Amino acid sequence: MNWKKKVMGITGLVVIVLVGYGVFQWFTVSKETPGIISAYGTVEGEEVMVSSETSGQVIDVNIKEGDLVKKGDPLITVDDEALKIKLEQAKVQVKMAEVQMKQALGQVEAMKWQVKQADLGSSYAETEVAQRQREAEKALAVAQSGLKQAEAQYNQVKADMERYKELYSQRAISKQAYDQAETAFKQAEAAYQASKQQVERAKVVLDMVKAGQLQAQSTAAGAQGLAEQLAVAEIQYQAAVVQKETAEAVVKEIELALDKTVIKSPMDGIVVDKLVKSGELVIPGTPVARLMDTKEMTVNVFIPEVDLGKVKVNDEARIYSDSFPDQYAEGRVASIASEAQFTPKNVHVKEERERLVYKVKVRFVDEKGVFKSGMPVDVYIRWDDQAKWE
Repeated sequence: MNWKKKVMGITGLVVIVLVGYGVFQWFTVSKETPGIISAYGTVEGEEVMVSSETSGQVIDVNIKEGDLVKKGDPLITVDDEALKIKLEQAKVQVKMAEVQMKQALGQVEAMKWQVKQADLGSSYAETEVAQRQREAEKALAVAQSGLKQAEAQYNQVKADMERYKELYSQRAISKQAYDQAETAFKQAEAAYQASKQQVERAKVVLDMVKAGQLQAQSTAAGAQGLAEQLAVAEIQYQAAVVQKETAEAVVKEIELALDKTVIKSPMDGIVVDKLVKSGELVIPGTPVARLMDTKEMTVNVFIPEVDLGKVKVNDEARIYSDSFPDQYAEGRVASIASEAQFTPKNVHVKEERERLVYKVKVRFVDEKGVFKSGMPVDVYIRWDDQAKWE
């Protein structure tokens, strides 16, 4: 009786195993859709190390691990107060250089007029007198314009100097910053006084023209001397132009340095690691974050020879992960190997590893930041355009 029960028990167990195996086979086969090949692979993503291009203390960290970032998004902010002070001082130097350039140009115009008078001599027509008067008036206008700009600059720097005096007395700024402000004030004051003198000289010349008292030089030696003075004035003007351009270059350099205090994302991607904290010091080359490019993600799968002829470059693909089974990324076949190889060791079934297969690279975009480098995924490739995704 007992042996009959044992036989019946074994028979029942066999039936259950066979039924279970049949159900397993039914589900396994039913998941395979005609026109679609399934495969297994591992995600590979291109990682980029973002580094600082400036020195200073980190004052703000705008990211955390796992954040999706766009190209140009701010990642880390470095203290920029010292650069802002330098920028303000550099802009003052530009304005002063502009004043000096105006003064030099006025001197050139005046000298040109005097040289022309020497060339014309003392006998000139009434029409020439009118022309000279217009030129003298032009020289005066240039000088007055320079004076107006110099006066405005002087008043601005004077006000700044008063502010710096107050800050220095309160020990709010360094001795170096105070000395720089004092130097700028003295330069602006000198430029202002020089502009006033230039206007007075231009007025005297204009009065002499109107009264007919300005006489041309009567000798070639005198004309030559004026020509040499004109050459010197033109050299001084060119030097003033160079000084202005140099000051403007300094401003641009500081502005570029200020821009680098905000470290931005070089691409669309996901934050893999945040490498600095607020309060830490960075120097050029200090790594601050590690990003992964979500637009250049790939997965290599291995297709048996029997299915190789079905797959083509640019075939549509869908990539699934176990972490988010209801979400997928869309991709396309990027390349197909021309030579067969044994299935890689990371395929866990020995029988599968012993087969000859062809490597197929699938490229996809991870718009939601779901996939990570090294993550195992299931890949479905639609080789038949008529097949429908389930």
